[in-house]
Amino acid sequence: VHHDFDGLGCITKWRFAKSGVTLQRRMVGSELLNASRAAGRLVPHVTMLPMTPALSLLERVEAVAGPMDNTNIAVVRTGPHVYLTNDNGVATNSIDAATLAPLGHTAVENAGAGTFTGAHKQAEVGSRFGGASYGWYGEMTLTMRMKISVYRDAPVAGGSVHALARTVIGTAEVAKPTLIHSFGLSERWLVVVMGPVSIAPLKMAEYIADPNFTPLDMIEWDTGGDTQILIFDARATAAAPPVAELRSSAVFFNHHVNAFEAGGLLHADLIVYKDAAFLKDHRGFGNLDVMKNATARA
Repeated sequence: VHHDFDGLGCITKWRFAKSGVTLQRRMVGSELLNASRAAGRLVPHVTMLPMTPALSLLERVEAVAGPMDNTNIAVVRTGPHVYLTNDNGVATNSIDAATLAPLGHTAVENAGAGTFTGAHKQAEVGSRFGGASYGWYGEMTLTMRMKISVYRDAPVAGGSVHALARTVIGTAEVAKPTLIHSFGLSERWLVVVMGPVSIAPLKMAEYIADPNFTPLDMIEWDTGGDTQILIFDARATAAAPPVAELRSSAVFFNHHVNAFEAGGLLHADLIVYKDAAFLKDHRGFGNLDVMKNATARA
């Protein structure tokens, strides 16, 4: 079976002490893992790239209706709570930080109804452990635009170790559903950068009909578009519009590196590419041959 970036989630934990270094590993106790163990086979699920051998028509139908909680990208800490994320808004999986044991899906008060999200959340600057965390989700409007909501999560006072209370601190509407895998956070400002990349969710219907269709084929690059930058107040206590909206030349990016304030200026560092054409390469945008080829990776 070949499916880049979509292996079942596995947590790796290193502990460094004077006595030496220890390693812990444990599979994420997702619904997908549990269903696969119960079935004695890997349950069909939607993957970033085509699978080999290809899924049958019935398997593709099963994949679309199956578990979507394979949180295999990032680890987030909010207060005492540790949970795992991916790029869909279905569920996150809580774990015990000491044993890595699964604690079920994260309970979130006022979670919102976002279909889209980004895997990478951000811890509140200055609170290495025990503070709030930030994220975003997107909702489709009736006119096929996307409403973005940025939020701050905090532990529920006196509540479960894996329960969070969510406060939406900013909203904005953009022309099309877009890809925001990560964002920047400084001491005061939350920075959302959107290249001219859009997602066509209705194309997901093609996944069932075409065994070679993948979620990457839902992504569209606008060669004539520009990059939109939204800046929100991270200290806001209620939903507010961006304090600034900026435009720049077209770039594609997945990851923010850093955001900070210095000399009265807000700085944001990103890893960017000229365009997103390489996303359509079914060898995978994580394929080293693609990454080493300047033409293939644009």
